[in-house]
Amino acid sequence: MSTKAQITGVWNVLRILGWVAVATLLVLPFVAMQFSQDVNWAAADFIAAGVILGGSGLFTEFLVRQSRSNAYRVGAVLAVLAIFMTVWANLAVGMIGDEDNRYNLLFGGVILLGLVGMIVARFKSDGMALVNDRRWFVTGCVKPSPAACKACR
Repeated sequence: MSTKAQITGVWNVLRILGWVAVATLLVLPFVAMQFSQDVNWAAADFIAAGVILGGSGLFTEFLVRQSRSNAYRVGAVLAVLAIFMTVWANLAVGMIGDEDNRYNLLFGGVILLGLVGMIVARFKSDGMALVNDRRWFVTGCVKPSPAACKACR
């Protein structure tokens, strides 16, 4: 078996494991609700979690298919994971104060700016490197803004 076929096989196994992880994360709260009163999710919570987890999975699938480079693929997975964790934390408890604090919306602005930069760069690694470069004026100014708002408060 060629090395290229082995790498493709590894990525296919990782894809399957990723979707199994998504399904597991959706089932865990349901199972926990059967055994504990501490976990109390409504239907809307399951829908929101499904949209966030499924959207993250689909976006990861899309990005991983954009390049054959393993470095690009790992970077794409880590970027989607960071976006997922930021959104999940903001919806669950909020990063600044509680989840209802309007300054938490600024984290969404940082994510949106990164996504716009990825689209402008056409998901090519050279262009996306500019988006996340410290010298790039816009992201350099926007990334610290949520913390600055908390400090000014």
